[in-house]
Amino acid sequence: MSTREERVKNAREGRITHRKNNMSHFGAAKNKVGIDPAVTIYTTTDVFIESPFAKQTDVAESMLQNMEKTRMERSMKKIQSDLLVTNNRYIPPGQRDGADKKIAYGAEITEKDFHTLRITNVSLETTENELGDLFSRFGQLTRVKLMTDYRGNGSFAFISFSSKSDALEAKNQLQGYGLNHSILKIDTAVQKKRNNW
Repeated sequence: MSTREERVKNAREGRITHRKNNMSHFGAAKNKVGIDPAVTIYTTTDVFIESPFAKQTDVAESMLQNMEKTRMERSMKKIQSDLLVTNNRYIPPGQRDGADKKIAYGAEITEKDFHTLRITNVSLETTENELGDLFSRFGQLTRVKLMTDYRGNGSFAFISFSSKSDALEAKNQLQGYGLNHSILKIDTAVQKKRNNW
């Protein structure tokens, strides 16, 4: 014969709950047994109750997923063009598609060759790596420069893209984006004219 130990939990019932559970029927339900159709109403239509714990679609989350998808598609196109083989022959990188768009060796690279965005209202806690990770989803970055203004209200940054279309897409998608409790303001950077005197 085996014995088994069980714990018995004695839960105390609240005074109001006890009184509510022991109330007698009153009004139209008094002295009736079972469910009374005069008191209880049944419906023939379906009632759908949404769970309050169901996952809601967030606009920012879907935007980040779309950015991730676009970044992956770009990287796949780059990999496919890098591995392009015609008639089982190797094609050097200089002769692949888009090679003629690159800057020739020895040519002077100027700021005009890049497309730069000026980001203001950047939190003091933000790093160049965070900005680089955020903006690299839109295209190849050539420069990320974060300027910290300890006397002012925050920092600002300059981010350069190799393509103008990537810079414009990043500007449109991330305008008003929240990063480290600050809302980013993005403008196209304009090079100041220098006085040669």
